[in-house]
Amino acid sequence: GASGRVVGVDLVQVKNLPAGAIAIVGDILDPSVATRVQSELGGHADLVTSDLAPKLTGIAARDEARSRELIDCALAFASTMLKPGGAMVTKLFMGAQFKDIVDSFKEHFGSVEVTRTKASRPGSSELYIVARDFRKS
Repeated sequence: GASGRVVGVDLVQVKNLPAGAIAIVGDILDPSVATRVQSELGGHADLVTSDLAPKLTGIAARDEARSRELIDCALAFASTMLKPGGAMVTKLFMGAQFKDIVDSFKEHFGSVEVTRTKASRPGSSELYIVARDFRKS
């Protein structure tokens, strides 16, 4: 809506932004990026989405550890950005740490669902966590 704000973060410049959207070029692992996002938002967010994924090396243990690191970072970022009652949607891949990841979201949100999109390639291990009712720690 007219009073809404959309602020995105990407490692590279985003082209063709929708009207009213703001894109910050930066690394979500950089603490100054969270400060810039909150400044652009003018407060806390109703929703945080994350499409973070590591560049795959083909070494399963390394790729899974890097993916977990990015999910933990996205969750920590959301914990500083979200309003109480807010929501988060994040991409993850099925792996050995799947249950632990879902459990970490359950510590912060009242409702946590795991879903697959129709757009995912057949056979892909790509899933999404939809977490609602953020509880401020």
